[in-house]
Amino acid sequence: FRSNANAQVTITIKAYRSSTSMYGGIKVPAYIPLGISSVVSAVTSGSATTWETVTINFTPTAAGAIPVMGIAYSDNATGQVYFDDVTIAQA
Repeated sequence: FRSNANAQVTITIKAYRSSTSMYGGIKVPAYIPLGISSVVSAVTSGSATTWETVTINFTPTAAGAIPVMGIAYSDNATGQVYFDDVTIAQA
């Protein structure tokens, strides 16, 4: 997405995981030219087999295109993660 400078960005995603050993969420990589000095990410932390809202907030200091990634990983390589309803808002 394309951001404006000096305004907070809020990104939410709905994630569903089949077991508590699976994690799903969102990530924005560090991008120094836009003032994002470190990775911003969050993953599921609640119960399995239910939709969970995952949210990140950050404030870029310059305008520009920012990549947003869905991330999924596992502690034991079994199970699934599904994503739905991505929302990006900037103040």
